[in-house]
Amino acid sequence: MSLTKRALPEDIDVTDPRDTFSTPDSNEPSPSDWAVAEISNQISTLEKLGAVGYVSELKEYRARLQAVIETTLKPF
Repeated sequence: MSLTKRALPEDIDVTDPRDTFSTPDSNEPSPSDWAVAEISNQISTLEKLGAVGYVSELKEYRARLQAVIETTLKPF
């Protein structure tokens, strides 16, 4: 466990602005906001039109997305 994590009380979530008393710089969407919106749009397209011939690519993308999810869920 990192020194930073050990120094924080158990109920503090550094990803929550309410716990860090910080405010977002602006109301503009972050690059991550745009990326997630784009992924959602592209998945909708694939659901409607199919993805014949792209199974290996989709499996690779699924693995990469799973890695992003795991990294996001990791505490520090």
